[in-house]
Amino acid sequence: MVRKLKNLFAAIRGVLILRNLLAVLCAAALIAVTVKAVRIEAKIGQVRQADAYYEQRRLIPAEAAYAAALSDTVVRYREGHIRERLAGLVPVTRLREELLKTKSEMLTASENGDFEAFLLAYETYDGFDRLSSEGEFAAEYRELNERYELTATAASGFADFRASFEQALASNLENESYADESAKWKLLQIPAAFFANADSGTLSASEGQNAADFESVKTEKLNALLQDYDRRKLKKLAAAGRYADMLNEAESTIAAYGQRGFEAPWVPDQAEKTADTVLRKDLDAEAYPAFAAHAREFADFAAQTGPGSGLVSWIEARVDGLMNRARSLVADNRFEEAIALYKALSGYSDTAEEIAQAENAWTEAEPLRILRAADPSHTYSLAISGKNRFGADLYTAALDENGTLYFGTKDGSGTSVFTGPQMLTGLDVLRLDIEESLSTESSPVILAESESASRRAVYTALQLRDSSFVQMFQIDADGYAIENGGRTLRADRPADAEEDGQTAVYERYGDVFVFDMFEGGTLEIGGENPAGHAGRKVRTLLTVVESGSGQALALAADGSDILLRGGFDFEPGTYAVTGTFRGEYARIAVDDPAASGGSALPPESPTNAETGGTDFPEGGEAAEDPSAAVPNPGPDTAEDLPGDSGAGEAPEDPAASESPAAPNDSAVPNTPAYRSVPVFEVDAVAPGA
Repeated sequence: MVRKLKNLFAAIRGVLILRNLLAVLCAAALIAVTVKAVRIEAKIGQVRQADAYYEQRRLIPAEAAYAAALSDTVVRYREGHIRERLAGLVPVTRLREELLKTKSEMLTASENGDFEAFLLAYETYDGFDRLSSEGEFAAEYRELNERYELTATAASGFADFRASFEQALASNLENESYADESAKWKLLQIPAAFFANADSGTLSASEGQNAADFESVKTEKLNALLQDYDRRKLKKLAAAGRYADMLNEAESTIAAYGQRGFEAPWVPDQAEKTADTVLRKDLDAEAYPAFAAHAREFADFAAQTGPGSGLVSWIEARVDGLMNRARSLVADNRFEEAIALYKALSGYSDTAEEIAQAENAWTEAEPLRILRAADPSHTYSLAISGKNRFGADLYTAALDENGTLYFGTKDGSGTSVFTGPQMLTGLDVLRLDIEESLSTESSPVILAESESASRRAVYTALQLRDSSFVQMFQIDADGYAIENGGRTLRADRPADAEEDGQTAVYERYGDVFVFDMFEGGTLEIGGENPAGHAGRKVRTLLTVVESGSGQALALAADGSDILLRGGFDFEPGTYAVTGTFRGEYARIAVDDPAASGGSALPPESPTNAETGGTDFPEGGEAAEDPSAAVPNPGPDTAEDLPGDSGAGEAPEDPAASESPAAPNDSAVPNTPAYRSVPVFEVDAVAPGA
């Protein structure tokens, strides 16, 4: 029973499922037929509508209707007809696609701030616009352009970019940073139409404006904007002391404008005005190095940026004036000032030649500069100098504070300095000179005269040979003489002589004088009268017969008289006397000493002692002797004196010089007779043998 029921239910369920399935399938078929009928009707309607548009030359909606019908692949209705019509409407399709693509690109670039991409999209659109604005589908293009608002999109984008570029330039001025000026060049790239119609946001071609009008408006607006920017920029650079940067910026700006075919006359104009202000301030402050540098920079700028500048002519006139001033300073021997001015002006032009000429003139006026230039750390003294000798145009010699000898020369190839270290160490040098008798055309001999403890000077001769000094001689004497063509040297009274009055003889071997012998000294003459050895130091044996303070009358071995003078107190007696007869004579009385006041010696007056003038016996009156006015009578004047017997020699016989006796002794007073005797200057006295 149960099994039967199960079979019954199964049979019923099977019947019901099959029926439902058939019902569902029928319903689905009905729906499908209905939908397809609707789609067929719709496609037929689309095609008919497209045909109607096409017939009406409404090609844009016709192209859209045909494209929609073709996209319906469920129903195939006049597919060949649709494709044929769409093939004829390909230009319209392309117009629509290009405009939509361009608009999308411009919107994306504007949102991203990508000016280059925006400009590229616009240029594509603009080129497409020029191609499509005329021809068979011009009306369709204009309709699509208006529908998609391409012009408004471009105008809005360019306006936004223009505002951002102007803000970027303003930020440059505010921050005084001009490394990035791309905003200027991007502004130049914005099409002129968007400057002419920036306020309206639409192009004005429809209003009859042409491209020339657009360019005129663009140029006017950009000139105002960029001129303000460039002038302010150059002024700020100069005010910050960045003069060179100002000119470099001006030059690069002019070049950048030129590369883009844009004229900017305000840039060189502002650069010249700013430079003029700076240059005049330099001159007013006498800041000549700065003036020269700034002038050179502007002259180079002017040469690079264009012909002729009034400021360049002004600069050249000022520089010429300063050069003339420097020449005048040289003429006034104000060499340091002149050279400083020449060096200052070297920033504008090459003044090396003028500096060299001024240096040469200064060195000629002050040859010691040769030494100072080589070593300015020393102080030089006792300088000597000369020109055109020893193979040089100029030479000088001097000692430094350490007593080191320096010798410097200057010629066309430059200067040379030679030193003689330690050669004059320990000497108190009084003067330097060139020893002419030993110097040659190429080799100078420097003579140093130093202080001597016992003689006139210490003489040191140094010869410069092969860049070093050689000591030719060093003598301590009262003087010296070079003889025998520079081969022999005679030193007068050398300090190392064996006895006073000797002469030291030196002979030259190579470049050095070597001692040879002593000459002269004290001559032993026995008891001779020293008058026979005039000018020679002698030692003689004399007998003092009468003495006074500082002088004495003595007799030589032959009985001849001689007057002794010197700082000695003589007593009568025989002495070995050393001294010199120098050709001087004195007059002494020849009669009885009582008749001449008790002494035959000349008066011991200061006049006689100091001048060797006319001597009178004590008690005589100068006014009474006709010879009183004749000073220091000697043998050459004896013939003119009363009582003298001959001309040129002292009388041998005292009686020969006596005056004739007076006829009446009571009527005429005794007048003493005189005779001349040689004066022997005594250096030393020793008791006689």
